[in-house]
Amino acid sequence: MALHKPIDIPLPPTNNWVTKQRVENTVVIFADLSGFQQFAADYGDMTCMGVIEGLFEKFDEFARLHQLTPLKTNGDQYIAVGFSAHPKHILPSSFNTNIHQRASLKESLCRSVRDAVSAAFHFACKARDEVNSHPLLVSSSCYLRVGIATGSVIAGRSSRRFGNFDIWGATVNRAAMLEQFTAPNTIAMCDRSGSLLISPEHNRPLLHGNHLLLYPKYLKTKAEGILAHIC
Repeated sequence: MALHKPIDIPLPPTNNWVTKQRVENTVVIFADLSGFQQFAADYGDMTCMGVIEGLFEKFDEFARLHQLTPLKTNGDQYIAVGFSAHPKHILPSSFNTNIHQRASLKESLCRSVRDAVSAAFHFACKARDEVNSHPLLVSSSCYLRVGIATGSVIAGRSSRRFGNFDIWGATVNRAAMLEQFTAPNTIAMCDRSGSLLISPEHNRPLLHGNHLLLYPKYLKTKAEGILAHIC
């Protein structure tokens, strides 16, 4: 498993990542390649390693472009995270606001989380296009699956001897489940993520190039269905 340190992008303003803390409004992205085991069997470990390394270098570029943090990789799986830059992370809990200030902060929160989700969606679209432009992967019917979930996470440095910065929690598990159970060549977003990408002015989904975020449906999982917006 390869581990990535957070790159030089805005994170919640604290240097005390050794102490694990809850971070609200975090967007978690899981991506992996369906059909990769057969691809590895056909082409061997060395070829697969070269393909994955080249692919994930491009994913790192896309993450930096959209101010996301590459977190870690595990074989053909790539995990990234986007933190919200809401003033809540900066202002002390004792900060007093009047009704107009509270309304402004709430509006700022919506914009900030929406921007983080939009960045995750654009990253996923670029990553999928990158896989679909790779002739070796396409010829082997090897396609990207992406799961995106938004919510709170526990973030910090693992207390294990060789631990690194990581995230934990239900939002992480939800992103992993969305990635696992969505169809090849699709992006599955949790209901909150998808809802944030609905245009409030026109009540219609975000359009990114030829990628249209569709209205939600239930993905069948081993435990129970999960509502997801599929692209």
